[in-house]
Amino acid sequence: MKLIALVPPSAQLISGISALPHEPQSDYFILATHNDSVDLQDLLALFGADGSRIVRQVVFVAIAERDGELREHSLLVSGHFDQARIYKSTTESEAILTGYRGIPVLEIQPFARERNSFNHARWLAVLDSNILVFGTIPTLRRELDRYLDRRPPDSTLLNRLARLGSKDQTWTLLSPPIRSDEIRGLLSTLDSELTELVQSGSALDFGIHYGKRIEFEFHVTLDPSADSSIVLQPPVQSQPPPGFSSSLLPSSNSVAPRHSSRGLITIPMTDYRAWLGNLCTGCRVLWR
Repeated sequence: MKLIALVPPSAQLISGISALPHEPQSDYFILATHNDSVDLQDLLALFGADGSRIVRQVVFVAIAERDGELREHSLLVSGHFDQARIYKSTTESEAILTGYRGIPVLEIQPFARERNSFNHARWLAVLDSNILVFGTIPTLRRELDRYLDRRPPDSTLLNRLARLGSKDQTWTLLSPPIRSDEIRGLLSTLDSELTELVQSGSALDFGIHYGKRIEFEFHVTLDPSADSSIVLQPPVQSQPPPGFSSSLLPSSNSVAPRHSSRGLITIPMTDYRAWLGNLCTGCRVLWR
């Protein structure tokens, strides 16, 4: 829960990989923005000099600005990191060493390869050798404040995570307001109803368990001001990709709040991999 304690309660999108694979592979799905994907690829380059690094958990964060667009973002990683080696290597590549409330911080400008579509300056900090944070400066300030002030995890986030399966290897928490065509497009590939529910102002949480069949279990909490017919009427079956089997069910979980529904989408591994292969690379995680 160390990483969850750093997440600002105002975050609209939080995705995590709770159990990293031992071998590099691209079978793990998370719901993430293009900016999150850029952060991941850049981080792989930035800490490449640390041959002793160990990665245990990764959390992607995206925060909406006033217009609902997810422009603020960060990447939180737990494990073991050699701060001195990472900082030395990165400052040799034109990063600037600065500080925030006594924590040494690297300020990193966009890489040349991404400046046509990405122009955010970012901070990178290694905390006590076992946590690394990387993202846009306003977001990192919030997360470093939470770390320095020893704030506990937000109780609402903990309750939402408790509704997910304990064996889920990846998970996502999505909160309104979301006005991202990118996110809506990704949700629609799973189930068109999910897109409609999120657009109505509902919160969506889902976890994924990987086995011979892939299981997406999701929980939807309706906005109390939304049309109650969304949950009370029998849902119209969507047309998922071949091999997908989906259902939207009333919630039977004791920790699920009122006005909520849960659903299950099951997918044979072969169909899941075919589906995943058609998605943008920002939706996949390949950890090297």
